[in-house]
Amino acid sequence: MTDLTTPNRNALAKHEKVIDRAARTFVETGEALRAIRDGDLFRAYGSFEAYLRQRWGMELRHAEHIMAASMVVAHIAEANNCSLPGNEAQVRHLTTVRDNSGQIDLGQAGELWQVAVHKATEAGGELPTAADVRDVVTAWKDAQKAAAATEPVVIDVEPVAVDDDDEGEGEQPRERWAEHACPNCSGMEFDEDGDCVQCREPCGPGDDGDDGFQEDREQKAEKLVAASAKEALCSFVDAWRDKYDLDDSLASAMLGNVAAILLRDGEL
Repeated sequence: MTDLTTPNRNALAKHEKVIDRAARTFVETGEALRAIRDGDLFRAYGSFEAYLRQRWGMELRHAEHIMAASMVVAHIAEANNCSLPGNEAQVRHLTTVRDNSGQIDLGQAGELWQVAVHKATEAGGELPTAADVRDVVTAWKDAQKAAAATEPVVIDVEPVAVDDDDEGEGEQPRERWAEHACPNCSGMEFDEDGDCVQCREPCGPGDDGDDGFQEDREQKAEKLVAASAKEALCSFVDAWRDKYDLDDSLASAMLGNVAAILLRDGEL
């Protein structure tokens, strides 16, 4: 184990005091855990995951939930003029709202929380339940998927004038296919036969290069399916944990068992 310097030990003790305090909130806990992780204050344990298990008996997945939830609440407190979530379960589904880079979309999560609060107020309540927030987030995700499914695919084709010595007819059109790049030289210009103008390899979207791009599309499709399957499994386990108040270790065991069954049956 790597020894901490005196300032590091003092910082670690400060953050652990917050986590260990009986009246702590999940927001304070999440902020303290992030500070320990980002400041590398766990290194005496070898890894952040080992630190969580040995010091707190906490699984990494549960800690990540708490840290993500604290980020969302901090943004809501700063950006939105509405009531704040009172527990981590209310925020858990908001942490699944992601941008194109896979990061939590804090702005969108805050807006969805406002929607959930408004609906709860209209129904005569004060704060939305975890199930209320889940319904709002699910409706938003469904709307995003529907919009993506109906969005037209645009291929930018730009004719480029070049000399063709074989035909002797001066300028002949070649096409620039903006949706693909040559895997050999990253060029973006291809002739009508699918050959890269820069390296002359048959890798463009013509007859000679379709197989390579088809394989690329298939690989991307497989990655999307795998990502969707993982998200579905995690959502399934989270829903059961919310409904039946399962602890983190039991929820992790459920996730492993469900994944094993799907793999055995060839569905994952």
